[in-house]
Amino acid sequence: MGQGWMILALRLKEVLNVRGKLGEILFDGSARSLVMLLAQPVPPPGYIQSTAMHSNTENLECGYLSINTVREREHNSDKQFIGQKKGRMQDDRRLNNRDAFSGLPAELLDLVFNDLSIEDVLTLSLVSRYFWGVGEKHIQTYILSPLAPWAGEAIVCVGDDIEQGDYPPGMLTAKEENDLHEYLRNKNLPTNLSSFVDLCAWIRGDVSPSTALLGQLRESEQYHSMSDSDRSQLRNAVWPDLSQLYPYDQPWILRNLTIKAYVRSEAIALEPAHIHGPNIDFIGFGEVILSRTCWSTDSSISMAYEGNIHRGIWAGHCFDITTLGRHRQDAICDEWEDVSEEVAKEIAGIWESEYGSNWRDTISQRKHPRYYY
Repeated sequence: MGQGWMILALRLKEVLNVRGKLGEILFDGSARSLVMLLAQPVPPPGYIQSTAMHSNTENLECGYLSINTVREREHNSDKQFIGQKKGRMQDDRRLNNRDAFSGLPAELLDLVFNDLSIEDVLTLSLVSRYFWGVGEKHIQTYILSPLAPWAGEAIVCVGDDIEQGDYPPGMLTAKEENDLHEYLRNKNLPTNLSSFVDLCAWIRGDVSPSTALLGQLRESEQYHSMSDSDRSQLRNAVWPDLSQLYPYDQPWILRNLTIKAYVRSEAIALEPAHIHGPNIDFIGFGEVILSRTCWSTDSSISMAYEGNIHRGIWAGHCFDITTLGRHRQDAICDEWEDVSEEVAKEIAGIWESEYGSNWRDTISQRKHPRYYY
């Protein structure tokens, strides 16, 4: 029958909602979900950036507050000039305090916004244009913060038939391995990654954080009393076109942060026209990651390829997807290796073994996939 495979971000305790034989999920487009979990957004002019680090990329400046940071501020911040309890502001309280808040300098008002839930940020932002000018960047931070949640996280595609204690080299420290074993023993489970996968949260690669905010905006009285142009501006702020954060006119690369190596999009795309920012039709960065991060004790892979794919050379490594321009800014003092040709050759070998010598034509005749941001 062949073993099943699952794509895991171990330290986040999250698993992608894709499961199947490797000979299925590697060729059916399932790996595309990895792209938006790793692609770092590139905000256009007008987006207000924070100076905080992304929570999942300790060695990589992302430039935005993480959702964990936002929540931590909600629960732990104790600014002395905030006396009211947390929770949604009622209209009467907001109107009574409007004059007092309107007199605050922008810097102090910014601290007030820092201490509020995102729902209250939106409510307070609708009080006036002055408030909106301060609150808009907090809304943008909230929308950007959960993007690329697996960037900088150790990723492994785990086979069901993995033995106890069989881990990719260097993925776990000795303490992490002991903690994982203790955790699994407390659950009365075998101490292997396959058991751990079953305890993880399933996630998708295309979740938008804006849905609730848009609903709140449309239910507010202020929204319906505004001009059409103002309503359009607010809608665009709380429900932005996320595709604008992943520009098509810049070259994108997949980075292996663990070994400081990168793969260029044009090297693995079947044709230049198949490249759409970080997304590539048919075979892209997701397929590269999946083909190199598999890990199982059992070599059964349910495909024709005869390589050692079940012991992936990138299993347990950390990745992100970014523009070549941003990479050059980030890596100005570091030595990185371009492994594009090596990876392209390996991809060609895998796909040729599955579809024959005319595999490029066979793949290109498929229906183009759709991408969701």
